[in-house]
Amino acid sequence: MENMILKFNFDNFYGLYTKQLRKFYEIKQIEMANALHVSRSALSKMESNSQEMDAALFDSVLSFIKTIDSNFVFLKDPSILKEYDKWVRDCAYHFVHLTAENILGPLKEFVERTNPHSFAFFHHQLLAVYVAKFENRKCEEEVTQLYEGNFFEDPFYQAVLNDFMGMRPSLSDGRSLDEAIQYLRSAQNYCSMAFDPGLSGLILYHQIYRFVNGSRTIEAYEIIERCENALQRAGAYRRMLYVALNKGILFIQMHLYPKAIATFEELLRSSQQINEPDFIQTIYDNLAWCCFLQDQDEKALRYARLARKAGSRFPDIYIVLAFSSYRLKRQSDCLGFISTYLKKTQGSPREKFIASFLQLLRFHLTGNSRFDKKQHQIEQQLQNFKSVQLEVPFYTLLIQHYSEQGRSDCVIAYQAKLIHYLKFDF
Repeated sequence: MENMILKFNFDNFYGLYTKQLRKFYEIKQIEMANALHVSRSALSKMESNSQEMDAALFDSVLSFIKTIDSNFVFLKDPSILKEYDKWVRDCAYHFVHLTAENILGPLKEFVERTNPHSFAFFHHQLLAVYVAKFENRKCEEEVTQLYEGNFFEDPFYQAVLNDFMGMRPSLSDGRSLDEAIQYLRSAQNYCSMAFDPGLSGLILYHQIYRFVNGSRTIEAYEIIERCENALQRAGAYRRMLYVALNKGILFIQMHLYPKAIATFEELLRSSQQINEPDFIQTIYDNLAWCCFLQDQDEKALRYARLARKAGSRFPDIYIVLAFSSYRLKRQSDCLGFISTYLKKTQGSPREKFIASFLQLLRFHLTGNSRFDKKQHQIEQQLQNFKSVQLEVPFYTLLIQHYSEQGRSDCVIAYQAKLIHYLKFDF
């Protein structure tokens, strides 16, 4: 317990917590400064950690708040820090191991029954963030406030907060990938000082996740083994299944489709370890796509139907359903899938891009004169939607279309583009 207290910087806590109190009670800085008989400038420095606040002045802060809220109570016993620290580390453990169901109930009960106003104020806020994460609720604002509060100095806590910052939904845009990776690399650096292999594996997994979604395939693949080794040392076997899922996606991005199929089929055999429908559905989605790219159309359709039955929200699955049906010469099925998709609301740019391709396929089947215009629109957008990996069905369709028209020059040109994509574009 003494070590925990020695690590705790009370002087920094006083000023940072004072700022939180002032904001909560909507007290102007000048008003509090006058009540404490200090200058506004001095209070501002204390609240930003550039000047220390002593214990006597902090007592004056508490007394002032008491005049505003007679029910306000601040618990001064520092021994609670040990209990809070244990809760935080247990939450991190369950987050890594994907076993939140084992801690969520007791955690919520603890957070709700304890008074946040104590030396563990910022720890309490961090536990509230974990509750939100375990319940899949939004907490980006709370994460950002904790991070910008700049209270925690311990490398373990810094690793956790930088990891949270790197995984904020607002950084999901491709343009924000570098910022997300910067936070995650900072988290990894702090983790190397915290000597926690499980947390290290989680942070590496999050980097892989970001790289995969940003189509930065090689960078993701370079850290897969480190991630697996860290999670293996921590015994985080459920989390390792998600790493394997991302490895399979990387194999797709590198056009190593047989390896991807083998990875996903092995995951299907191991999926009983994770009782999450979304996990199974994602495996079906990717198996359907892999088989489709390998011209295994019957198999692709089977997995695509299983994905839909499992509740798939992956819009690309309609490319599989329509184009595999087209290659199997089931024109009515193909047009039916196209019609079903186009009747849906296409809200995202990705969904609209997929709709354009399905319209192109329908124009080809029906001899619509708008084929050429739609083709050029898609070609101009291909580079912006590399994550869709539309190149294979798109170039295949163009080769077939121009072959039927006897335009051998176009056939040769698009065959060359398809070969180049399969060899080099990842």
